[in-house]
Amino acid sequence: MAPMDFQLSEEQQMLKKLVRSVADDFKAFVPEWERTGSIPDSAKESMRTALERHGLLGMTVPQNYGGQDRPFIDLVLVIEEFARYTQPLVWYVVGTSGGPVQIIIAFGSERIKNRYLTQLVSGRARCALAMTEPQAGSATTDIQTIAVPGKNGYILNGTKVFVGGAGSDRLYVVFASFD
Repeated sequence: MAPMDFQLSEEQQMLKKLVRSVADDFKAFVPEWERTGSIPDSAKESMRTALERHGLLGMTVPQNYGGQDRPFIDLVLVIEEFARYTQPLVWYVVGTSGGPVQIIIAFGSERIKNRYLTQLVSGRARCALAMTEPQAGSATTDIQTIAVPGKNGYILNGTKVFVGGAGSDRLYVVFASFD
């Protein structure tokens, strides 16, 4: 059996250099963002534009929905590089390519995918994951939030905690059980 090669490809090494270059454009602003605990809307739009221009949004989303259809290892490399500089760049990338987006890809109807994946790929929306509950933690088998069919969708009844992106993300994947 041939040994496994764990070296990054030339394309992946170039991706890491690109990400460092993008991060360098925002590095000077990070101390102020961290001091004030907020990021001006103009900076958020600059981040979104830069990430979109360099193909760093919707990285793992299939091409037929406008994404890059890149392997997860590429997403991990991008997250790792941005994490060296600032969390907001990480959240933009994760919110357009990571876990909650993968749930939409795997389990969403075609209507849901067509409606939301294009928004995520463009960076016009990011997606947060609402799974953790005070009494259950992240044990999905113990979730007490209930989804009940309503007139225009589902009515959710329950409590979620530790929702990364809450308040700033436009889309949420919410874990709930059906009554």
